[in-house]
Amino acid sequence: MGATARFITAQQLANQLGRALTSVGRQRVLRPLLACDVLVLDELGYLPTLPGFGPALYELIAGRYEKRPTLVTSNKSLTEWAAIVQDASLAAALVDRILHHGEVFYLKGPSWRLKGRSPESEPGAAASALSNGTDGGLDAQHRIRGPEDAVR
Repeated sequence: MGATARFITAQQLANQLGRALTSVGRQRVLRPLLACDVLVLDELGYLPTLPGFGPALYELIAGRYEKRPTLVTSNKSLTEWAAIVQDASLAAALVDRILHHGEVFYLKGPSWRLKGRSPESEPGAAASALSNGTDGGLDAQHRIRGPEDAVR
C-alpha cells in the first residue's frame, strides 16, 4: 500500500469549515486531513478568513504535530500569521509547532508562472509580479531558526 497525500488551499479549508455548522461537521472536515500521511496546505494568508478559521487551523496543525508531515505555503512571513488567524497567541502556538521539527524555505525571485515572458508582453501587472518573491524563484534561502528570523 502507498502513502496518502492531500492537497487543499487555505481558502478551500476555510470555506468547508464555514459550511460545517456543528462540531461534528467540523470534525468531518478535519478528520481526513488529520489522517492522511502527507498534507499540503496551500496559499495560507492569500485571502482573508473568518475568525473561526484560526482555531480550526490550530486543531489541524496540533493534531498532525510530531505525527505526520505537513507542508504550508504562504505569501506571508511567520511574523504576519497573527493577522491571518486573528490571534497573536494562537499564531505563536502554530509557528512553535511548525518550527519545532520543521524547516522554512523563503523563495525569492521571478515568478515561475511568468517564466519566458517579457515584461513588455503584459504591461503593468507583469512588471510588479516578476519579483513578487512568493512563487518558486531560483534564489531559495533555507533557514532552520526561530520565528524571530522569519522576516523577509
